[in-house]
Formats: sequence, structure tokens, C-alpha cells
Amino acid sequence: MDDRLNEVWQTLPVPDLPEPHDESACDTAENARFKLTAASVRGRKHKHEGTNRDDFYAFSLKDNYLAVCVCDGAGSKAFSRIGAKLAAKSAVSRNLERLLTPEVIKVLSGDPSSNDFLTEVSGLASKVRALTCLAYKAVEDGALGRNNDAPEVFPRDVSDYSSTFLYALIIPLGAETLLITLTIGDGNIAAVTPDGVKILGVFAAGEYSGETEFLQSDGILAEASLRARTRVIREKIDAIILATDGVADDYFPAEKEFTRLLSDIASFDGEALRDFLDSYYIRGSFDDRTVALIRVREA
Repeated sequence: MDDRLNEVWQTLPVPDLPEPHDESACDTAENARFKLTAASVRGRKHKHEGTNRDDFYAFSLKDNYLAVCVCDGAGSKAFSRIGAKLAAKSAVSRNLERLLTPEVIKVLSGDPSSNDFLTEVSGLASKVRALTCLAYKAVEDGALGRNNDAPEVFPRDVSDYSSTFLYALIIPLGAETLLITLTIGDGNIAAVTPDGVKILGVFAAGEYSGETEFLQSDGILAEASLRARTRVIREKIDAIILATDGVADDYFPAEKEFTRLLSDIASFDGEALRDFLDSYYIRGSFDDRTVALIRVREA
């Protein structure tokens, strides 16, 4: 990085506030079918102003599925980092293994035009929408509990904990992968396939220009709204990327630039990914940066 930038941008410590986020986070996890690498770093603007990292990620890796959730707390909300954490952890906390029996996997691997396949996929997509509503409830309950314990510190209004919401349920099916996603707000989810990058994020602006939507926005949890934000694909997938806007905006448009992102990431190691996110320079890039990167291994 240009040394002149260090004369302009300072790095202040994470503030001593209730429930701060660490400066950064990183993880690596794998099984026979997946290798997940995730990292989150505090953005340059947050470092300069001495404010918290608002992004958070969580995942659940099982033998027959991987669930990943990435959330970005609203910068204008003082406790959005807590909302992002509560939402992400809740979204991946439900064990879905019992739903994915060998019989169900057989149907999901079969004729995609059959009634049995469509019924099973519809049920899983409905489950993802239910998990999204439960994530909101977890934030709501967390806000209420904190307010009851320390009303002078924590607000009761759930909107003070607003965050975006990127969720992916990934199910291996032999040579193919079933991917069900639900996105609220900015950031992006993409599948890297032999035919190119396929975008699964559904971005919709808020009421005002430049404003994004959040899990806590009015009307977001209506069934029609959640259906419009749900995407399902089944095909050969090499990699899956979930990225908050701090990275997605730097690698835009994703259809082209996410392949460059993969090539820029030199190692599928959590610490290496964290260091990369914390060091690359793009003019005008000030936000927190969070990426969950999944390599799909062939059966």
C-alpha cells in the first residue's frame, strides 16, 4: 500500500463498548465435499474513526450439507453489529440433517422436472424462508433481553440492530450441487460453474436512493417478499462466494470480477484470506470486508 495513505488514514483500536466485535475473524473448515474459508476485517473507515466492525459470518458444516450466513450491520445503527451476529448465528443453528435422508437425496439427485423433485426443493426453500424469519426473531429477542437487562445501554427497537442477510444452503448431490440462497440487502452470492459465474444475489434498494434493505425493513419478511429473494440452482458448481458489499463493490460486476477475486486469493486458508482482505487497496474502498468462500469437491 502507498505509504502516503498511512499519513491520512489512522488505525484506532476497537472501542471499549458493549459487545464489541474483534478487529477481525477467520475460519477454515472442511469435509469430504466442501472446503470453507471465511474471513472478516474491519474497514479502513472504521479503523480511522475508531468504530466497530459491523460484519459477521457464521456457518454449519455437516456430512450432507453446508449452511453459511453473512450479515453486514447498518452503519447508521449503533448496535447493528449485534444484530448481524445474532441473525447469522441463528440462521445456521438449526440442524437440517434429519431432513436430508438418503431417500430425499435420491429424489434431489433425480429428474429435476419430476413432481417429487419439485416438492422436495419447494420444501427446502420454504425451510430457508422460515430460518430467515427465525433469524429476525433471534434479533428481536436479543434486543428485548438486552434492554431488560441494561435499558440505559441497549435500545429495545429491533431496527437499531439492522443488518443485511445473505444465506446459502449447499447440498452435495454426486457430481452436482443443489444451492438454495436467500438475500436481503446489498452484498452478493455467486456460484462459479464450468459455464461461468452465476449471480444469486437479489439486490433491491430501499425507499431512498443509495439506501439498502435490511432484515428488519418493513415488509421484508412477507412471504411474497422472501420468495422473490430466494434462488435455487442444481448443477456442477466449483465454488460459491458470499461477500458483503465491502468486497462485492470492489469486484463489480460480479459476473466478470468474481473470477478475478478467486485468482487474487492466493490461499484457501483463513488467516491468508484475512490478511488479503486487510491489505488490498482499491481507491474509494473504505468498508468492512467479509467473504465466505466454499470450494466444492467432487464425490
